[in-house]
Amino acid sequence: MRVVFGWGGSGKSTLIEALIQSMIQFKKKLVVVTDDGRSDLIASLEIAMSQGRQDLEVAVEADSVLEPIAVAELFYLEGEHGEPPDDRFEIHTMATVIDARTFLEDLAKPESLHELGLDFDDIDDRTKADVLVEQIEFSDIIVLNRASELDATIFARTKSAIEWLNPRAQLLEVPVDGITREFTEDFWHHANANEFDFDESAEGAGWIQVLASTHPRLDRGQNLSSMAFRARRPFHPERFKNFIESLSAMEVLRIKGWVWIATRNGEMGLWSVAGASSVLVSAGAWMAATPMGEWPDDPDERADIMDEWIPPYGDRRQEFAMIGFQLNELELRRALKNCLLTDSEFEQGPEQWTRWPDSLPDWSVDTGDDFDGLLQ
Repeated sequence: MRVVFGWGGSGKSTLIEALIQSMIQFKKKLVVVTDDGRSDLIASLEIAMSQGRQDLEVAVEADSVLEPIAVAELFYLEGEHGEPPDDRFEIHTMATVIDARTFLEDLAKPESLHELGLDFDDIDDRTKADVLVEQIEFSDIIVLNRASELDATIFARTKSAIEWLNPRAQLLEVPVDGITREFTEDFWHHANANEFDFDESAEGAGWIQVLASTHPRLDRGQNLSSMAFRARRPFHPERFKNFIESLSAMEVLRIKGWVWIATRNGEMGLWSVAGASSVLVSAGAWMAATPMGEWPDDPDERADIMDEWIPPYGDRRQEFAMIGFQLNELELRRALKNCLLTDSEFEQGPEQWTRWPDSLPDWSVDTGDDFDGLLQ
């Protein structure tokens, strides 16, 4: 099964049609199943596979706003109530088609899915930039469409940005004359050589590799750089909010990881920045705020928790990666350290911290609020 992602108008449907035609010449059939994120994908795949032909290939054309990891979880992770994953269907390739002409612009001026009429529900606060970056980070193959229409400098900048977001993906550039027979053969060559691995894909995003110190940090003359920030002291909410506002003056490509906010001592914050789109949500309770009886039973998982444990605040920490153009690491570290509690503030302890002003969006309930307004 090949799963193809991409925004509407990116050329995703054109690629799939070309793949269908390419299979015909080999007297094989490519059946396309559409995943709109609302219907039962498993049921649709069952219908497609019921044809029982040995020469049958299946491609899933994903809706514009679907993220690859959400689709992959259907086949590789347990369900919400412990149901085993459906292993009848095997993913071979995750591919994303990107319109190279608009990629950087989409990151710089993100539109919310709500504004575009593409949100799934009232609490879907994602932007187009969020979706594009998530699609890139989890893919095995990234197709750069219409790149030939770009100025060489802009294209180099676009390609480098995508390489930094996902260093492990194979980038394929659509030639000037469009998706040719040679291009589809090249696509199939890489798709057939690929062996999809859920864990490898989940851990292969650029920001995760920055945290793990495994990012290749490709230097193509575009002044892209990265840094990891870690600390064992919480952020002051107001100073952290001011830092978020300051990001609008920088060319940030990606920030993602975990944050500890003093006024929200019990809950882990997941901070995700894609270009000019910034969202901070609760990622649940820190393990230090979770009764041990509710910890995972698996000894390895408990060992992983203890690897991050430093008394008296346990696993609470700042741990996130930053990727961007012309980042001044010295100034960024200075600014982030200024967001941390001072010695006197830290000594006051959690009971006092909760009494401080906190104008960050409320994450105790999912209101759909995010930080996009702070970055404009």
